[in-house]
Amino acid sequence: MIAENTHMKKRASRRSARGGRALLTGLARCGRCGRMMRVNYGMRAGHAHRYYCRGDEAHVGAFRCIGIGGIRIDKAVATAILEAVSEHAVEAAIRAAQQTSRAGDDARRALACELEEARYEASLAARRYEIVDPTKRLVARELEARWNAALERVAHLEERAALLAREVASRPAINQTQLMTLAHDLPAAWNAPGTDMRTKQRLTRILIQEVVIDLDDNTNEAIATVHWTGGRQR
Repeated sequence: MIAENTHMKKRASRRSARGGRALLTGLARCGRCGRMMRVNYGMRAGHAHRYYCRGDEAHVGAFRCIGIGGIRIDKAVATAILEAVSEHAVEAAIRAAQQTSRAGDDARRALACELEEARYEASLAARRYEIVDPTKRLVARELEARWNAALERVAHLEERAALLAREVASRPAINQTQLMTLAHDLPAAWNAPGTDMRTKQRLTRILIQEVVIDLDDNTNEAIATVHWTGGRQR
């Protein structure tokens, strides 16, 4: 069963495709302890691979969290990828990305206005403090406190503006033509006999941030939560 998370988290680094038969090498995360899962390949040729988490292996006697056969997980994720890159899904993703971009522009403009006002208030507070009679210590102390508060507000808003700018800069640009071409060509390319696993792994890393894997103890059914790169609504 595949569950989808529409609020995605960004990772600091991306793992490159590593080859092997497992589609999710470097992308599978344990749904119980949060650690990255490893891949175990059978000693004999043709044996199925498994995703497993060794848990807190730093402590002697610690048990493994979970171990799950990889073939069904890989097939389910591959199906989710092909569905996600269908033409209708791509069109919806483009519209959502455009809306997100417009909302980001509005937020930046509002923050810029707020920052400009805060800097003006800090400048006024500085001038009031500079012209106060130094013999009036209580008044001077109060004006200094207001000035410091105004400077702190400016620093806070500047930090927010810098963070927002970094988020915008890290947001991948959208090439609508390429996306629609991908939506049209991907199913055939994915299932073509000449498409090797390394190519599929690379494509998976473009589209997917990570896959959180857990096991339903009652039904013994694997549960995979796909975290898509950049997030999307479905």
